[in-house]
Amino acid sequence: DIVVGLSDGLTVPFALTAGLSSLGNSRFVVVAGMAEIVAGAISMGLGGYLAGRSEIEHYDAEYAREQAEVIQVPDREEQEIVEIFQVG
Repeated sequence: DIVVGLSDGLTVPFALTAGLSSLGNSRFVVVAGMAEIVAGAISMGLGGYLAGRSEIEHYDAEYAREQAEVIQVPDREEQEIVEIFQVG
């Protein structure tokens, strides 16, 4: 995630500064590039955080469902485990 985020996060600022460099105002190019880096970092950080939270919530829901099934239908869960080990 870090490598992909870093490479993705650096692509847009470089492209932006390259495009803005044709304006001839180096101060504007630097400020716009820095603003894009900050905005991109926030965006990538929030995206990674939300993806991680979503994965944790999914895992917790599946775990709770499996626990309930072990209590409610233990025979079917036992058969599921047997099938899993037979396939492998």
